[in-house]
Order: sequence, then structure tokens, then C-alpha cells
Amino acid sequence: MSTKQPVEKPVLTLRVHGPRPGRIGVADLAEIVAHAQTAVNRQAEVLEGRSQTLRPGPPIGKVRAECELELVSLGRGSTVLGFDLATPQTTLPAMATLSTDAIAAVARVIDRAAHSDFADIDVGVLDSIRNLGAVLGPRIKSLEWIAPGAGRGRHRRPTVAATLDARVRRKIESHLAPPTVQPFEKQGVLEMADFKPDEYKCRLKPTLEAPVTCTFDVAQANEIQAALRHPVRVVGRATISAQTHKVESVAIDRIEPLDSLELDAGSFFAHPTFDQLVRQQAIKPLRDIRHLAGGIPDDLDVDELVDEIYRSRV
Repeated sequence: MSTKQPVEKPVLTLRVHGPRPGRIGVADLAEIVAHAQTAVNRQAEVLEGRSQTLRPGPPIGKVRAECELELVSLGRGSTVLGFDLATPQTTLPAMATLSTDAIAAVARVIDRAAHSDFADIDVGVLDSIRNLGAVLGPRIKSLEWIAPGAGRGRHRRPTVAATLDARVRRKIESHLAPPTVQPFEKQGVLEMADFKPDEYKCRLKPTLEAPVTCTFDVAQANEIQAALRHPVRVVGRATISAQTHKVESVAIDRIEPLDSLELDAGSFFAHPTFDQLVRQQAIKPLRDIRHLAGGIPDDLDVDELVDEIYRSRV
């Protein structure tokens, strides 16, 4: 009399949604398996303290030993891919491991990307998820990444799931887009400079705008030093972030000293709108009226103050 062995729950489940349920192309399957493994490896390296995982070469030894996956099941309905670890873990089922932590963390990264939250997410992990999403198209509409829960009672780990679709992949692609370089010309006061070797930097403070970090070469050092704390016009090339659309830095091609009366002289007749002034001066809305407390002394009668103002106008 034979007894069936209990079926272990996969450490990772990928549910593939498409127009042909229960079927998946061999090439698509190979792409999904390869990029899912890379995503887990890179996330595991992040958990192990590696600061940048977008690099050539194999994963570190511990990650390779503990996080290698094997495809163990192929379900129908929507195509369901079940993965288990190639090397059995010796820990108790209720205990988290590097592999289970990494798999759950990838699901959370996908979910955060869906909400455009990319703060402190490793670029290598995002790159592997973007590559995983390359299979999306006419044959595959979305991929659901599921890290099943495990354990019992208060030790139980909840299931973590997130969906990678074309919308989420576009957000990741936009975040990973390289910065652009555009011509730059702006007036301001050169506030400070750093003349350390290989770190020639200075800061331009335009009127009513945030300071801009600028770089220059050693041949411009004397010119920069002479212009410190004086009005100047900077002409160069600005590096613009693809994510924030803000200037990250400016490589100075030319710097021209200005008379103090020339600084922003053209803006005198510009007639900016209130919205433009708010953006330029970084004015934030008043959220607590108590911040106005103390503006008028307690012993001063406001009505008398207003009457005095009107009387002085006569």
C-alpha cells in the first residue's frame, strides 16, 4: 500500500495571464525563469549588504548557494509556474531564510513601483524586473509574483503578492531612463567653490531659485576663484534627471562676471504670475494658523492699529 508524499508549497509562484490560458511559449518561459532568478539573486545581494547589484559577473557565493530556483510545477487556468529551491534548506518551515526574504522583497519592490515609490530601491533589482517585464505583449498581459506565506500562528509569514503589467514596467523604464544633457545659461551669485583635485565644484545661486551645483576643470580654477561671491552669468551644459526633470549639475563652459545692476535686470519687466513666484520662491501653503502667532504683540489692540493706518493715509 503506497502513501502519497505531501506536496511542498512553492517558495515562489508566478501566475502568467494571457489570452491563451494554460499555454506558454518555450522562449517566453525561458525568459521568465531567467529574469525571475536574476531578480531574486540581486535582491538577496541587497539584503546581504551589497550596495550596487547592477554589475557583471555571477552572484556572490552565499546567494548562489541559497537562492537557486527550480521550476517544479506548471499549472493550468492562467499559467501558474511554481518554483522551489534547488538546494533544500535545513531551517524549520516557519523560519524565514535569505531566499524567502528576497522573494518577498521582490514582490514589495513591484508593488512600490506600481505606486511610483522608488526611494532607496536598488537599481539592479529594478533592472531585472524591467527585463522580466519584457515578455509582456500580445501573448502575455501580466505576471503576478506571489511569495506564499509559511508557518503557523504568530510565526506565520503572510503571503506577499504584486502584479507586473505594462503600466508598471513603463514606470520602471521611466525611472531607469538616463539623464539628458541640455544647454544651460543662467545668472546668479557664485556662492562657494571646492578646489580639491578631481572635485572641482562650485555653487551658483540664482535669484529666487534653488542653488545649482556646477563643475569646472582646473584651467578655469583662477577664473572661478576671482568670481566668488560676485554676480556672474554661467553658460554650460546641464544634466537633467529623467525622473525629476530637475538640473542635477552643470558643466561650465564659460563664466562671465556681471555688474550687480545687470543681475536679473531683464526680469524686472517679466511680470511673473503668482504661480511662477510661488515656484521660484518655494513658498509652501500655511497648514497651521498657529504659525502666525506672535506676529502682533498681545498688548496691541488690532482695531487701534488699523485705525492708525487709515488715519496716516489722509
